[in-house]
Amino acid sequence: MSCRLFVPGIHTIKLYAPSLLNKIGDEGSARSGTSAYNDSRIKISRSNKFNGSLIEFTYKNIFDSYGPLFLLREEELIVLAEFLSDFLHNFQPSIDYRYLSFARLDLAVDIETNYPFNRYKEVFYKLTLPRTKRTFDAHGYYLYNKSMSFAFYDKGHDLRRNGYAFNGNIMRGELRLFKVKNIRDQGVLCLGTLLDDYSVAPTIFYQYLREIFRDFCAPPKGDYRLELIRKYGYKYFLKFLAAEATKHIPADILLSALSEKSSKPNAYKIAREMQEIRSMGLPACDTLSQLYMELSSKFFSGAASLFF
Repeated sequence: MSCRLFVPGIHTIKLYAPSLLNKIGDEGSARSGTSAYNDSRIKISRSNKFNGSLIEFTYKNIFDSYGPLFLLREEELIVLAEFLSDFLHNFQPSIDYRYLSFARLDLAVDIETNYPFNRYKEVFYKLTLPRTKRTFDAHGYYLYNKSMSFAFYDKGHDLRRNGYAFNGNIMRGELRLFKVKNIRDQGVLCLGTLLDDYSVAPTIFYQYLREIFRDFCAPPKGDYRLELIRKYGYKYFLKFLAAEATKHIPADILLSALSEKSSKPNAYKIAREMQEIRSMGLPACDTLSQLYMELSSKFFSGAASLFF
């Protein structure tokens, strides 16, 4: 499974084909979305919105390599195009599959994280995208408008919910482009665009990702101390410094040293407070920088061949 991580791919494709239903037999009604052709590999439905037909695929019935983290890369896209070419040849040879437009294009990358998804919630609060709204749920963070959305979500939870026996922390970043015009504006004029130069797809993904991460300002080194004072007060700050300075000292030795300058009950109390402070982890804003750097480096790890 790990060989599929960190490499962007295509999650969802919907293609627009004008008047295709008229050639394969209009078995459905005129209602938008009604399936007119549907087998185990391809579905074609009428769309009044697009004034034509939408073509969708079921990857698991086309690719032997299909698995829980399956995404279309260049090789798989070529196979899909060959399948589509053969299919169209049987019904409407005049349609050139290479010139079919995208009605939807979802691009994604999976990364393995050091911590469970919810550990990164504070990082998501810092990630924004111009001209979008944002929302959270228990397993995802979403930036969206009418023509696109970008989601960060707990792919491990998604796998387990769908019956896969999976233990681990997998996060998916997924760009979803909804409108034909919006997709064309990104430079993807038709299916042939990606067949001629597949790198266009991951380039679009990373352009959005760079916009999302652009405004994150990591606190200067040492600044977390001021944040700690503001958040918890000076007394807690002093206890934190003491707890950090003594975290590698065995508990019995620390307790003995504290007892030399304080009563035994008070020494136990101080030792217990220091342990509680250590158990809370690093200060929030210092941890935030580390978590941000982890996500940033992992999500962009596959971009070197495109931008450097």
